[in-house]
Amino acid sequence: MVKETDISANDTGESGAMMILARTMIGTMWRMFLPTIGLTLLGLWLDNVSGMKMRWLLAGIISGAIISVILVALQIAKIKQQELKK
Repeated sequence: MVKETDISANDTGESGAMMILARTMIGTMWRMFLPTIGLTLLGLWLDNVSGMKMRWLLAGIISGAIISVILVALQIAKIKQQELKK
């Protein structure tokens, strides 16, 4: 005789926790790398177009890092707010 198991939607279990962790990691990665790499490449291109040596590149790196820190801080604040609601 085969028994059917009832898995409720409330039971996140280990796989649910892993999915939440994976989504958080992916969200953090794009918040860190997209602005930094994108603005660095934009700065490199602007240096080549304008003939300036590394000024736009450094500006892109610094502004990308600042934007990344802000985005990750906002993500952490949102996660903390969601935890307080539980």
